[in-house]
Amino acid sequence: MSSAHKQMFIQNLVLTEQSGQGFAIGQDLYDANGNKLDSVQLTGSSSFAYTKTITLLPKYNDYILTAVCTGCSVTATLEFSPDGVNWCDCALADGSVCTMNCDPLTSDCTVRVIDVPLLQYVRVKLSNAANISLNCDIFLSHTMNY
Repeated sequence: MSSAHKQMFIQNLVLTEQSGQGFAIGQDLYDANGNKLDSVQLTGSSSFAYTKTITLLPKYNDYILTAVCTGCSVTATLEFSPDGVNWCDCALADGSVCTMNCDPLTSDCTVRVIDVPLLQYVRVKLSNAANISLNCDIFLSHTMNY
């Protein structure tokens, strides 16, 4: 028997304008080493931050990465790690990186079916926010076997 579940990476991610750039202030975001960021610029091609790390249980399977974003453009890349320290991009079965490009011109909801096994720890790298009107929830749906 199995049931459907959802693990939130980040909820209600919004940007605040400072000097014409979009900053996430007081959000649940971290640097590459897992240190909490009080403020981080997400607009621009070299600006990025990471969501909290989620620990996956062995009984989880059938993953779908989802971003529900309103009025924004942002790139979300799923990363995984065997130990919570050494991270790499999740590569799908076709060899492509598990990246979603949220675009308000095409849809408010973007999904990627994860067609490969995941390592124990996962997080999402956020980058390339194109504007400051970002409002986004990113989560991982999965089934859980009992």
